[in-house]
Amino acid sequence: MSDLTPNPVLNLQQSLSQLYLSHLDYVFSANHGYNACSFTWQDAMINNKETSRLKLDNLSDNKTA
Repeated sequence: MSDLTPNPVLNLQQSLSQLYLSHLDYVFSANHGYNACSFTWQDAMINNKETSRLKLDNLSDNKTA
């Protein structure tokens, strides 16, 4: 019979786990800050690498000209 009695600690842990998982869903969903910022940051890094490569290409062209 003792197995059938509700365990308040276990219930609390399950509730907190569920709350945490729903919070992660919110944080990582496409409509909210973190995900959008991480894509923006990655795009900025890619653009920066492309710009740097173009600058290097231009410098090498100027030396040979």
